[in-house]
This record gives sequence, structure tokens and C-alpha cells, in this order.
Amino acid sequence: MEVNHMLADEKLIIALISAVVALLVGQLVAYIKYRINKCQTRRALFRELQDIETSLESAIAITRHKLEMNVHMIHSGTMPLLVGSYIFDNYYKEVVSELSSSQRRSYQLIHHYVKGINTSIESLTKKNSEASEAYFLNPSSIDVKHRKLWFDRLASFYEVLCTTQWHISYHKKNRRNPVLPNKGPVYDDYVAFNKIYN
Repeated sequence: MEVNHMLADEKLIIALISAVVALLVGQLVAYIKYRINKCQTRRALFRELQDIETSLESAIAITRHKLEMNVHMIHSGTMPLLVGSYIFDNYYKEVVSELSSSQRRSYQLIHHYVKGINTSIESLTKKNSEASEAYFLNPSSIDVKHRKLWFDRLASFYEVLCTTQWHISYHKKNRRNPVLPNKGPVYDDYVAFNKIYN
């Protein structure tokens, strides 16, 4: 009887140890999956900057062409496409705690610019469509004042595109610490870049 009781106690202890080990292994696996998911999301967020930069290159080329056409008093109906930021919009909140303060500020600044760019694209596309219709119906209806206003809008938009591209390039070069200092060579480079457009 005592042997049976000892066997029952051993089986109970083995069962409890097995349950604890299974629980610990399960927690470890869940934690590893969590960390892997965070790392993949951080990488995807960073890689999305390359996608945004490519979209900006296209938008810059189209806008530059439109500015040149405006100078020659030619009208074109093309406008850049909206700049996508799916990863940031949907997953940024999942990795924000994993980012440094300078990384958070940099991502937020870049995506603030992207939202502004997309709003401008929608507005400019609408205005461009209206101007295209007016030009098609009566080419002389587009006067110098209208062309100057359109040129100024495009020039401002072009400046924002280029500034955003500069910030993305800087973030990519300084992935771990993309802080924009208030003085020094990086700041001087940024100021020189902005003087081109002012």
C-alpha cells in the first residue's frame, strides 16, 4: 500500500512538473514570437521609408515637369499619386515603445509630411482637373494671374516633397539616432538645403 501511495505521489509530482515546464515553454515561445513580431514590424516600418522615398522621387519628377510646363505656358493633366504609408498607419503603435525618442520624432515628422503631401495631392489634383477643363473649353481663360498662382502652389508643394525626401534620407543614414541637432554640420547641411527653396 505504501508503494502504491509513493507511486501515486511520484506521478502527481511528475504531472505537476510537466505542467509547469509546459507552461514555461509555452510562455517562452509566446515571448519569442512577440519579440520576432516586434522586430519584423520595426524592419517593415524602416523599409517603408524606402517605398515612400521612391514615391517621392516620382512625385518630385512629375511636379518638376509641371513647373517647367507652367513656365512655358503649357498645361498638363498629370498629378502624382498619393504616397502610401500602410505600415506606419496600422502598426506604428505596436512598436513605438521599442523606438528611441529620436526615432519616434523622426518617424512622426516624416509621416506628418506624408499626410500633408497626400492632402496637397488631393487638392492639387482637383484644382488641376478644374484648370484642365477650363483650358480645354477655352485656352485663353487661363490668364497670367492664374498661372502664377498655380506655379506658386506647385513650387510650395515641390519644396515639401524635397524636404520630406531629405528627412527620409537623413533617417536612413542615421537609423539608430536620426535626431536633427540645432547646430553642427548636419544642421548646417539642413539649413543650406532649405535655402535652395527660400
